[in-house]
Amino acid sequence: MESVKFSAEVFDAGYRRTDRITHSTSRAGAGVGLRLGNSGVARLTGGYERNRSTPLISSTLEGTTRDSARFAQATVRFDTLDDSDFPRHGYVVEGGATSLRYNDSLDSPVQTYQATLLAPATFGRLTLLGIANAARSRDDRGGFGLGGFLNLSGTPVGAVSGSQAVIIAGLAYYKLGGLLPRAISRSVYAGFSLEAGNAWQGRSDIRYGQVKKAGSIFLGLDTIIGPMYLGWGHTFGAESAFYLFLGRPTDQLGSGR
Repeated sequence: MESVKFSAEVFDAGYRRTDRITHSTSRAGAGVGLRLGNSGVARLTGGYERNRSTPLISSTLEGTTRDSARFAQATVRFDTLDDSDFPRHGYVVEGGATSLRYNDSLDSPVQTYQATLLAPATFGRLTLLGIANAARSRDDRGGFGLGGFLNLSGTPVGAVSGSQAVIIAGLAYYKLGGLLPRAISRSVYAGFSLEAGNAWQGRSDIRYGQVKKAGSIFLGLDTIIGPMYLGWGHTFGAESAFYLFLGRPTDQLGSGR
C-alpha cells in the first residue's frame, strides 16, 4: 500500500494563482520486472488507486472531490550513468505507458505515454548534459505540468500544463573541486542551462512557434543528503525565480500522468 500527499497550485493563462489544492493518492498494486542485459529493466505493474482533492484556497473550486481507478503501467529503462546526481558518463533512456480506468468511465480509459533521454559528455572538469522529455495523452484527457528549476526555469511549478508536453534542456557544469569540507559536500559545480518547451491542452493546439524558452545559472553541491542547487532561472517573456533545491530536478521533468 502506497500513499502520497502533496499541495499544488492552479494558475490561469497569465500565470496568476487562482487556487491551491491538497491532493492525496492511496495506491495498492503488484508488479513484475525483467532484466534486459546489464543496464536495462522492464516493469509491468497494476492495481487500484483512490484520489482525493481538497481546495485550501480557491476562487473556482468548491468542496472535496474523490475518484478511484484501476491502473496498469508498463515501463522500460536503460541506465548506464556513472552518477545519478551529477552524471559525467553514460546515458538514460526510458519509455512508459499508463492506462487508468476510472470507476465512472470503465469503458473509456485514460492512456498516457512518456519518453525520456538523458546523456552527458565530459571533457576534463566540464560536463555537457542533454535532456529531452516528451509526454502525451492519447485522447487529450491526461495532464502533464511544466515549470520549476530546469523545467522551464523561472516559471512556477505546474503553471504550464496540458495533455501534450515537451521539454528539452542543455546543461553545462564545471567541477570546482572540494571547496567545502567533505563532511558537507564531496564536490561543488558551477553551471548554467538553456531550456525550451511547452504544454498544450490538446493535439490540435500544438504550435511549435509557441515553444517557450528559459535558462538558469546555478551552483550544485554533491552533499551527503543528496544533490543541492542554489540558482536563478528566467523564462523569457515571463517570470524569474531564485531556487534552493534539494533533490534531482530532472526527476520532475514533464511530471504528471
